Amino acid sequence: MLSLRAAVQRERRDAIENLLRSQHEGALWTERPVSTGSRDGDGLEAQEDDDGDEDDEAEEQRRRCGVLGTLLGRGSCLLGNATAHGQTEPFDWDHLVLYEGGNNGLAIVCLALSPCGDLVATGGYDRVVRVWNIKTAQLLQRWQWHEDVVWSVAFSPTGAQVASGSADTTIYLWDPALPPGTNTPARLAGHTADVWTLAYSPDGTKLASGSVDTTVKVWDLTTHAPLLTLRGHTTQVMHLAWTADSARLVACAAARGIVWDAATGGRAAALQGHVGNIWRMAVSHAGDRVVTGGEDCSARVWDMRTGQELAVLREHTGPIWAVAWAPDDGEVATGAYDSRVIASNSWTGAHVHTFDERPVIVDSVAYSRNGRFIASGGADGRVKLWDRADGSLVAEWRGHTDKCKRVVFINADEDILTASDDGTLRVWSVLDVLRII
Repeated sequence: MLSLRAAVQRERRDAIENLLRSQHEGALWTERPVSTGSRDGDGLEAQEDDDGDEDDEAEEQRRRCGVLGTLLGRGSCLLGNATAHGQTEPFDWDHLVLYEGGNNGLAIVCLALSPCGDLVATGGYDRVVRVWNIKTAQLLQRWQWHEDVVWSVAFSPTGAQVASGSADTTIYLWDPALPPGTNTPARLAGHTADVWTLAYSPDGTKLASGSVDTTVKVWDLTTHAPLLTLRGHTTQVMHLAWTADSARLVACAAARGIVWDAATGGRAAALQGHVGNIWRMAVSHAGDRVVTGGEDCSARVWDMRTGQELAVLREHTGPIWAVAWAPDDGEVATGAYDSRVIASNSWTGAHVHTFDERPVIVDSVAYSRNGRFIASGGADGRVKLWDRADGSLVAEWRGHTDKCKRVVFINADEDILTASDDGTLRVWSVLDVLRII
C-alpha cells in the first residue's frame, strides 16, 4: 500500500506542478510545508526552477498586482481504513489551491458553480467577485465594483451571466465570457439594505433578490427593471428558491417562509413550523420541494407550491447549519452543531445513517452526483468523505486553517472543491483516494 500511495502522490504532485508552471512562466508557488496545515504570514514561497534560478520578475509582478493565483497546497490525508493497513497518522497530501493574495486571507462568503461545472464564482469581505476555471485552475475574472461585502453570487441557468449582491445594497450583472477588464456590468438598484441572497428563475428571464430591508424583488433580465417588490417578511430575507416552472418563489426569513406567485406577487402559501431561525435551505433537483434546517434542531421538507410540510427530521440535538439533497431526491443530508451528519428519507423522515464528526461542528454537506458519497466540511477546516452505503469514513483531508463553509463535488465526482473562511478554495482528489484504498 505504501508504494502505491507514494506513486499516486507523485503523479498528483507532478500534474499540479506542470499545471502551475505552465501558468506562472516556470515559477511554482506553494504553501510552506507545515504539519498542521497552517500558514506562517502569507504562507507562500516560490519554488526554484530546474536550473536553480527563481523567477524574480514573475514574483515581483504577482506581488505588484496582488495576485498569487494558483498554488501547490501542502495538506494531509487520513484514510478511513487506516488502522487496517497499520497507518494511524495522516500522511502528506499535495493539492491544488485557488488563492488570490489580494484578498489578504479574508473569508469567502459565497460561492456558485456554473451549470456546466467548469467555472466557480466567489464573493467575500474584500468586495471582489472572482471567477475561476476549475479545470485549468485559472483566475478568469476579477470584478471590483461593489463598495462593501459581497454576500451572494449566482450563475444564470445558461451560465452566460453572473449576478452579485452586496452590503452596498446593489446587484451587478456580469458577463464571464468577456475579456478581463472590459466588463461594464448592469447595475440593479432598489433595495435599501444589504442584498443577502439571489436566485435566477429556471427559465432564465428573471432574477430574485432577498434583502436585509425585509423585501424580495423580482427583476426583468431583459430591461433590468424591477417587476415586483414582495413585502410581508418581518426580518431579513435569507433564502430564495424557484419552482421548476418559474411560477412560484419561496422566500424564508427568520422562522417562516412564504410561497409567492411570481406573476402577480400574491401570497400562495406559507411555510410554518420552525421555532427559531431557518439557517439553511436547499431546493430539490426536481424543483418541487425544499428542505430547511433550523435553530430548533429540526429539518423540514416542504411542498414548494402548496407550502405543505411533508416530513420533519428530528435526529439532531443542535442547530442545523447544512442541508443537501441526494441526486434522486429520495434522501436529504443534514449537518449540525451537534457534530453529526445525518441522512434521512426525504419522504418519510426516517433515519438512514449517522456520520459522526465529533467533536467538530458541521458547516457544509454535499452528495456526489453518482450518489455514492457524502462530503462534509467542519469548523476545524477538515474535509471528510463518507461512504453513503454503510456510513463509514473513507478519507479526511486537512489543509484549511479556518471553517470549511462549502463542499462541492466537481469533475464528474473525481474531486471535491471546498471554500473556507481562510480565503482559499481547495481541490481534493477523490479519485486518488479510491486508487489507494
